[in-house]
Amino acid sequence: MTGNVVRKVPTSSAITHLQFSSSVLISGTVDGFLHLHDPRTGMARVGTEHVAVKAHQCSIQGLQTSGNLIFTIGHSER
Repeated sequence: MTGNVVRKVPTSSAITHLQFSSSVLISGTVDGFLHLHDPRTGMARVGTEHVAVKAHQCSIQGLQTSGNLIFTIGHSER
């Protein structure tokens, strides 16, 4: 609320959660996707394809990492 904007990065969907692991920045979005970003720039990793994984049918509600595992909580439809 009181901080200054350092960098703005365009995204395909609104980000609900951010989690930093040892080598990547992980974002969870309202459409249920996980995205991997370069932690220095916020953009997709240089020299690789953009990594996006559909984790839930709807919004991601929680995100946590442990080592090279990613745990999510989200809504799904049955």
